[in-house]
Amino acid sequence: IETQQMYYGLSATGKVSPQNFWANNTAEVGNVLIITKPLGSGILSTAIKADLLSMEQINEVAGIMAQLNFYALKALSGIKVYAATDVTGFGFLGHLSEMLNDKISFNVFEKDVPVIASAKEFADMGIIPEGSYKNREFAKHFVSKEAD
Repeated sequence: IETQQMYYGLSATGKVSPQNFWANNTAEVGNVLIITKPLGSGILSTAIKADLLSMEQINEVAGIMAQLNFYALKALSGIKVYAATDVTGFGFLGHLSEMLNDKISFNVFEKDVPVIASAKEFADMGIIPEGSYKNREFAKHFVSKEAD
């Protein structure tokens, strides 16, 4: 990443109980994919860097990005979880590829994927993070797009 902006990141290390751990590649046929936040924050972050967003749009995406995974965990309460992943720099399809295994594939219906409305607008204008092009190149090897 080449940028003049400062970045802040964290990592966590520690031990987990094997009984309370969700792997990313243990999904099974018939599982339902649950997306706990809308996609598009990478596009809107790029638009912020280009000074293209209104304060209202900045507040919207900042609020979404500030939501902790605590809320996602709460949403999954009472549901048997077979596999889980996040969606960060490798994008939705990159992380979804990590969930594949020899027994399954995924059907994703574009109209059912939550996307921040203003992110679609900026993507249509070509305001897309550079990493998204690399993600697209990577994903084309395991994605086929058929008409709904």
